[in-house]
Amino acid sequence: MFGKGEPLARRGRRPRGPDELSSDRRADVAPTSGDHNRRVLGRRQTTNRVVSLPSGFVSLERAGTLENFRLVTGHGDAEEHRGEYFVDSDVYKWLEAVGWELGRGIDDDHAARLRVLADQAIALVERAQDGDGYLDTWFQVRAPDLRFTDLPAAHELYCAGHLFQAAVAWWRGVGDDRLLAVAGRLADHIGGVFGPERARACPGTPRWKWPWSSCTGRRESRLIST
Repeated sequence: MFGKGEPLARRGRRPRGPDELSSDRRADVAPTSGDHNRRVLGRRQTTNRVVSLPSGFVSLERAGTLENFRLVTGHGDAEEHRGEYFVDSDVYKWLEAVGWELGRGIDDDHAARLRVLADQAIALVERAQDGDGYLDTWFQVRAPDLRFTDLPAAHELYCAGHLFQAAVAWWRGVGDDRLLAVAGRLADHIGGVFGPERARACPGTPRWKWPWSSCTGRRESRLIST
């Protein structure tokens, strides 16, 4: 297990950045040749950048999903938390989508605005993480004593998996490692709870296994999901 709080470079396994990926691994990130606006996919990508992703941020605010992260640092009451066990994953899914969109390299006012919104969301995620690496606002606010007590139903590892996917998107897409650092601390925490000679349990979804290990070479995920 890697030491908590250590920079990734010191851990002996530095995650691969955008410039180190093979051309076939980057094909889904880099813009294709030609005029995007003349293609169906290009038009949809533009709609995504200009309309859908900004609207998604507004929806996360209106639903209280982003506010849940603020409640953690503000010591909010359990009654103030909005949503079900899996609600944090909505923020991570949005961040993943923004990471890949920015990774296309489109430089316009809409992309700049997305970056500002994403920076706000990433900052909330960073601040909400506990000192031991744990991160799940439902349990942090509502039931801190029940962490990892109902893996098949409670979606803690499901949310972790979506955080890992967002971290991979931001690192591979734009070379930003902020979420990667958060995900690394969470992975260390989970790896310290489960595995050989530690707790053994079966999560309700295997989602957290592949994206993290494929980006960083880290294999702790096998302890739970294989």
